[in-house]
Amino acid sequence: MIEREVFSRLSELGEKINKPFEVRNKPHGIYFDRDVFEYALLKKIMQSLRPQHITVLGGYTCMDLFLALEGIKCDITNYDPMNIGKFTMSQRDLDTNIYLLKKFFTFQGEFKTHLKIVDAGTELVGSKTWMINIPDFQIEKLLVADTETIIYSHYHKMQSLSRFVTDTMPKLVKDLPLRYVTPQMLIFSKKDFTDIPKHTWIEYGKDFFGQNNVHYINDKFKGLDPVKN
Repeated sequence: MIEREVFSRLSELGEKINKPFEVRNKPHGIYFDRDVFEYALLKKIMQSLRPQHITVLGGYTCMDLFLALEGIKCDITNYDPMNIGKFTMSQRDLDTNIYLLKKFFTFQGEFKTHLKIVDAGTELVGSKTWMINIPDFQIEKLLVADTETIIYSHYHKMQSLSRFVTDTMPKLVKDLPLRYVTPQMLIFSKKDFTDIPKHTWIEYGKDFFGQNNVHYINDKFKGLDPVKN
């Protein structure tokens, strides 16, 4: 199953960098910041989309995408200043970690990090697929004709999520329906992902603040046994 495959790959990576996969709350070089089920869903989504390019805001090392894109040729453009608090990283350390991730996941595309703080006025490299890891970013800027998928990471920041659901989501879903809700992400896409096989750790056809037919991850992966919240 995909979750076992993902858990195995993350565990192997953790051994390689001498940092157990379970340690997710101590950023240092490569940061594990999502649950196995979320990583597994990202991987299935990328396998469905087969994107050629992804633009990321606040991606840090983009480990989640290196994992999700394993076996897919796709370029990544990442915007992250890499100098905010505990997430600060030198250019040398960034280059080392990106090299390690490229090699470990046999990355087939090009990766570029722009070391800058992003706001609504920043000129960005466009893409059909976006990953937004800045909870307060004004996503309305990305609502252009070419945008097909937006992966929004809210990271349990409830004030940001509340504003997003109230102010931004009603505009977003007119063109990009909400497909998945996870503990840390909302995933919007023109594609309905009906080609992705169903999994027992996803609840299907739910409602989310007026949005219908939304799929939820409500389980957490513990070893090889999921447990309910």
